[in-house]
Amino acid sequence: MKRTKTSAKKNTQEEGSSQLEKQRPKKWDKSDTTHYNNMKKVAVPATQLACPETMTILGIKADIEGLFQNMGLGQLCNLNEPTYPELVRQFIASAYVTRPDDSHQEGFLAFVVQKVYYEVSFTDLCGLFGLSAGERTYGLYWTSELLNFWETIGTGVYRSSQAKESLIRSPVLRYATRLIGSLLYGTTTAASVTQWELCLLYQGVRHLLPAFGNSTFPPATAFNMGAVLAANLAGYKGKVTKSKSNACGFGAVITRILRHVGVDCKNQQVALDRSNNIAWNYLDVISLVSKEFIAGPHSRIDRDGPYVYVFQDRAKKTLYCHLPQIGLTALLSEAAVEFLPPATALVDKPSFFTPKYQTKGKGVVDEEGQDEAAQAIPDDSQPHQLLPSDSSQYKLQELPPNATSRQQQHWRDQSIKTNNDMLHKIWAAISRIRPCRCQKDDVVHRDNSPSSSGSGSSGTHRVRKRSKRPNDAGTSGAGDEE
Repeated sequence: MKRTKTSAKKNTQEEGSSQLEKQRPKKWDKSDTTHYNNMKKVAVPATQLACPETMTILGIKADIEGLFQNMGLGQLCNLNEPTYPELVRQFIASAYVTRPDDSHQEGFLAFVVQKVYYEVSFTDLCGLFGLSAGERTYGLYWTSELLNFWETIGTGVYRSSQAKESLIRSPVLRYATRLIGSLLYGTTTAASVTQWELCLLYQGVRHLLPAFGNSTFPPATAFNMGAVLAANLAGYKGKVTKSKSNACGFGAVITRILRHVGVDCKNQQVALDRSNNIAWNYLDVISLVSKEFIAGPHSRIDRDGPYVYVFQDRAKKTLYCHLPQIGLTALLSEAAVEFLPPATALVDKPSFFTPKYQTKGKGVVDEEGQDEAAQAIPDDSQPHQLLPSDSSQYKLQELPPNATSRQQQHWRDQSIKTNNDMLHKIWAAISRIRPCRCQKDDVVHRDNSPSSSGSGSSGTHRVRKRSKRPNDAGTSGAGDEE
């Protein structure tokens, strides 16, 4: 089944040029079989989609939709389709893009699924997802403005390998970045913010940044995002060939295209989200907690809110604030893009929140817990007592047998907080263990005693060997033999 093809300018993008420039036969061929076998090694999970309920609860839904319109991505954020792994593998293996030339004046995406050849024009793709249909058919327009833009919205200097999504402060831009990566570039996990994604974010909010008012950066309407999406789909097989991808997240986008051309998906196996065993993988509250977008116990979410948003300031200090706060998050000014809330809008770190990075790596500790321990256990007082003997502050009252569900929930929350505080104190106390003063004095006394130059006891020799003093080389007796 062929689709009507419409106009688009020639693309100068180099990536995936082998799929873009040559005309392919209108049937499944040997190269498609090779790419299909490669795709069998690639996981095809359910595409991560926007969760309308979660966006509404956090107060960012209208801003996300407006941002996608400004970026030229239309209704892509409202996509809600399942993923069919077998059809995705056939689609990716055979997909290629044909650009306008003398033989045809229209660009299109072509693919073979279930032994049937299909074409979808760039204009059809734009209409299908509400994408901008401009003349520029490549999505990257890199200028030094984007480096300054990153310093406005993120932490540190922009380097593509180090600019993590979690370093973006605004919850709207941060949520949108994950959706862009999932829907437009097929990524399945949070990763670094690419130049392409940064370019799109800039297009979405540049009208709010007076400092960039004289920019020559083209508007979103100048780009044909249908052509960009087609190039990303056709070029994905190149990433698989180079072993740069082991999971494909394009499933929902491909399903929408397949339904558009009339492919029957009823008897196909659906990819299920492992966390909830359903056919949709939403970027919901539980997913945001696992990504440390929101602070909360990993095993339970209090849906009554308010939710605690986790972000970093310019000094990379972790801060917390409640959501929703539309006055802070709504993309109506440069301050909302920069997102540096005043101190009055911040809240303390939730007692039940333990960032993942505290359990990984060797030198990472919790600064708040460390400061609290430093006050509770001074260096010069009670060197042998690391913890107070009175533990009554950590004892919980018994739960009444006729407690209501609300009282039970409050008791569980208090239990988590109390246990967390206690563990912090124990950890801090253990980390501050020092040698006892009497042992230090004894070492000095033995080193200065006359017996230290003779055969002495074995304990004395062990002290010398550990201390590595220069005069140890001239000692005699058993110490020299060691």
